Amino acid sequence: MFRYAIGGLVRNLLFLILLMSVNVHGGESTLFFVDKSRAIVIAKSAITEKYGAVVENYKEPILVQHHFKSPVEQSEHLQVQFTQQESIEQLANGYEKITSNNFTVRMDKSGEVLSVNKGVSLMTSKKK
Repeated sequence: MFRYAIGGLVRNLLFLILLMSVNVHGGESTLFFVDKSRAIVIAKSAITEKYGAVVENYKEPILVQHHFKSPVEQSEHLQVQFTQQESIEQLANGYEKITSNNFTVRMDKSGEVLSVNKGVSLMTSKKK
């Protein structure tokens, strides 16, 4: 029993070391813990300010992602994305055309909004 307790302790210690070493830049060690509820509130506020109250009572799943600085991403940031279904149109061939609005908010780790964008996506699917 004691052996299993030590094994669990070592595993937790290794996880903590890994977590702390994931985000080390130039000798500076910072942890980027995501407060999802705060990020969502900031994102909803930014979208409302730019586009009106379109996500005020949003019930769909919300995607919250942490993006690390990389050759593709210019800076480390948090991205919150809302996808809102706008309409479903029945097509003559038995397919449905689904139109969705996509709202994306990027913010830095202090919660300052870097960008607010809106896009539209169209998708067709065979009705079941």
